[in-house]
Parts: sequence; C-alpha cells; structure tokens
Amino acid sequence: MKSTYKKNYTNNRLLSSQQGFTFIELIVVMSIFSLVASVVLFNFSSFNTNITSQNLAQEIALQIKQAQTDSISGTRLVVFPKNPDNIEGAPTYGVRFDIDTNDDGSELDSKSMAYFADRNSNGGYDHPGSGCDYSVTGTECVAKIQINTGDIIAGICVDSGCDNGVFDQEKATILFRRPFPEARLYIGDTLDPHSKIGIKVRSSKGAERVVTTTILGQINVMNITTQ
Repeated sequence: MKSTYKKNYTNNRLLSSQQGFTFIELIVVMSIFSLVASVVLFNFSSFNTNITSQNLAQEIALQIKQAQTDSISGTRLVVFPKNPDNIEGAPTYGVRFDIDTNDDGSELDSKSMAYFADRNSNGGYDHPGSGCDYSVTGTECVAKIQINTGDIIAGICVDSGCDNGVFDQEKATILFRRPFPEARLYIGDTLDPHSKIGIKVRSSKGAERVVTTTILGQINVMNITTQ
C-alpha cells in the first residue's frame, strides 16, 4: 500500500513538471525575447544608416575619380574646341556641387550633383536652361546624379576649414584636364585656386562622412567622429 502511494506521488510530480511553463516563467521569457529583439533592431537600424551614408560618400568619390580618369585617358564624350585656355583641346571633366537653396538659377541641390564636360575651358559649370543633355549647344552637363535615399550633401569645406571641420561653403567645382592627374579646385562661382575641398554627406540618422579631394588629385573618404 505504501509503495503504491509513493509511486503515484512520484508520477504526479513528474506529470506536473512536464506540463510546461508557469505564467510568470512565460512572462520572463517574453521580456527577455523582447529586449534582445529591440537591441538587434536598434543595431540593424544604426548599421543600415551607416551603410547608406557610406554608399553615398563612395558614389561621390567614384564620380570625382571618373572625371579624373576620363580626362587623363582622353575620353571625348563631347568636342573640346581649341582656345587660348586649352590650346590642344584637351578633354576636361569635373563634378559640380551646389547646395545653395537661394540659388534659383541652379538645378542642383543637397540631393544632387552634376558630372560635366568643360567644353569652353573656362573652368566653370555652364548649364543654361533645364535638363541634362550635353548634345544641346551650350550645355556642359553630362549626367545629373540624383540621391534617392534619405541622405544629403550637408556641407562643403575648403583648405584649412577641412582640417578644422568647418563646412560653411555651398558651391564647389572639382575639375581635371588631360594629361594631368592634379585637380583644379574652385569654390563658389570664382576661379580662385584652392588646395583641398571636402564634401560632407549626412544620413537621415545623422551619420556623417566627408569626401576630400586635394590639389594633387588624391581622393579620400573619411568618417566624421562626434565628440
């Protein structure tokens, strides 16, 4: 009789232990799962926004490098007439940035940039009218690159301002002419030469990177660290 009772008691305990989680245990497990999921989603969001700003910075660097390569290699997407400023009619390509919101005459903004051919060799980006068609007389625009993500071109630095993190410029032209790899760097609408230009990009979450080009033709992409 005693052995039967002991056996039944043992079976009941085993059955009770196999019935699953208690309500409190279930709540604890769900809380841990929610916490882990939140951390993973937060990290993924940060990773994603860093990737988009990095991709934009690399795209800008590639466009500048393309202008350098096309110029050195002698690519002739358009005719480059000979003139006193370009006696050999050497191919000259560049990238133009204009984030000035008050400039009604520009089709560029913080969400775009222009790859152009300096056909008249004046060192500037001449683009009358709208659209981007270099087959149109007087239009130097070869391609308008549109930024389709939440990222923007947030600022432009020049010379020592790039070393000090001062991005207070709104217009910049980075130009190359065959056969030299060196860059011609201009700020605003003037042709005053500079030694360095930096293009700052910012993601929708605030991640920032800067693409620098030096007068020697060196192109670099760097992170901007916040204190």
